[in-house]
Amino acid sequence: MISNQWEKDKALSLVATDAARAGEFDTISAAIDQIGALNTRDQASLDSVRLLAKRGLRKQAIEIAQRISNSTTRDLALSELAQ
Repeated sequence: MISNQWEKDKALSLVATDAARAGEFDTISAAIDQIGALNTRDQASLDSVRLLAKRGLRKQAIEIAQRISNSTTRDLALSELAQ
Protein backbone atom coordinates (compact mmCIF):
# COMPACT_ATOMS: atom_id res chain seq x y z
CA MET A 1 0.00 0.00 0.00
CA ILE A 2 3.05 2.28 0.07
CA SER A 3 2.97 4.37 -3.10
CA ASN A 4 6.56 5.68 -3.00
CA GLN A 5 8.70 2.91 -4.52
CA TRP A 6 11.84 3.85 -2.55
CA GLU A 7 9.93 3.73 0.75
CA LYS A 8 8.27 0.48 -0.30
CA ASP A 9 11.63 -1.11 -1.16
CA LYS A 10 13.07 0.05 2.16
CA ALA A 11 10.14 -1.45 4.09
CA LEU A 12 10.33 -4.72 2.16
CA SER A 13 14.06 -4.94 2.85
CA LEU A 14 13.34 -4.68 6.56
CA VAL A 15 10.65 -7.36 6.27
CA ALA A 16 13.11 -9.65 4.48
CA THR A 17 15.86 -9.23 7.06
CA ASP A 18 13.45 -9.59 9.98
CA ALA A 19 12.09 -12.76 8.39
CA ALA A 20 15.64 -14.05 7.92
CA ARG A 21 16.33 -13.50 11.62
CA ALA A 22 13.28 -15.65 12.32
CA GLY A 23 14.15 -18.23 9.66
CA GLU A 24 10.94 -17.60 7.70
CA PHE A 25 12.03 -18.52 4.17
CA ASP A 26 8.68 -17.96 2.43
CA THR A 27 8.35 -14.47 3.88
CA ILE A 28 11.91 -13.61 2.84
CA SER A 29 11.24 -14.77 -0.71
CA ALA A 30 7.96 -12.90 -0.97
CA ALA A 31 9.47 -9.66 0.33
CA ILE A 32 12.53 -9.83 -1.90
CA ASP A 33 10.42 -10.61 -4.97
CA GLN A 34 8.48 -7.37 -4.44
CA ILE A 35 11.52 -5.08 -4.18
CA GLY A 36 11.75 -3.02 -7.36
CA ALA A 37 15.29 -1.63 -7.31
CA LEU A 38 17.84 -4.30 -8.21
CA ASN A 39 20.58 -2.98 -5.94
CA THR A 40 18.17 -2.84 -3.00
CA ARG A 41 16.92 -6.34 -3.79
CA ASP A 42 20.46 -7.69 -4.01
CA GLN A 43 21.48 -6.06 -0.72
CA ALA A 44 18.38 -7.39 1.06
CA SER A 45 19.15 -10.82 -0.38
CA LEU A 46 22.78 -10.68 0.78
CA ASP A 47 21.74 -9.56 4.26
CA SER A 48 19.16 -12.34 4.39
CA VAL A 49 21.69 -14.93 3.23
CA ARG A 50 24.03 -13.94 6.05
CA LEU A 51 21.27 -14.08 8.65
CA LEU A 52 20.00 -17.45 7.43
CA ALA A 53 23.53 -18.83 7.53
CA LYS A 54 23.88 -17.71 11.15
CA ARG A 55 20.74 -19.72 11.93
CA GLY A 56 22.23 -22.78 10.23
CA LEU A 57 19.78 -22.61 7.33
CA ARG A 58 22.37 -23.00 4.58
CA LYS A 59 20.07 -24.63 2.01
CA GLN A 60 17.64 -21.72 2.20
CA ALA A 61 20.52 -19.25 2.17
CA ILE A 62 21.88 -20.79 -1.02
CA GLU A 63 18.46 -20.53 -2.66
CA ILE A 64 18.31 -16.82 -1.86
CA ALA A 65 21.94 -16.26 -2.90
CA GLN A 66 21.39 -17.87 -6.29
CA ARG A 67 18.68 -15.28 -7.05
CA ILE A 68 21.02 -12.31 -6.58
CA SER A 69 21.26 -10.55 -9.96
CA ASN A 70 24.66 -8.85 -9.48
CA SER A 71 27.30 -11.49 -10.14
CA THR A 72 29.85 -9.93 -7.76
CA THR A 73 27.34 -9.83 -4.90
CA ARG A 74 26.09 -13.34 -5.73
CA ASP A 75 29.67 -14.67 -5.75
CA LEU A 76 30.34 -12.97 -2.41
CA ALA A 77 27.24 -14.54 -0.86
CA LEU A 78 28.05 -18.01 -2.17
CA SER A 79 31.68 -17.66 -1.11
CA GLU A 80 30.65 -16.75 2.42
CA LEU A 81 28.35 -19.76 2.52
CA ALA A 82 31.17 -22.03 1.42
CA GLN A 83 33.30 -21.09 4.42
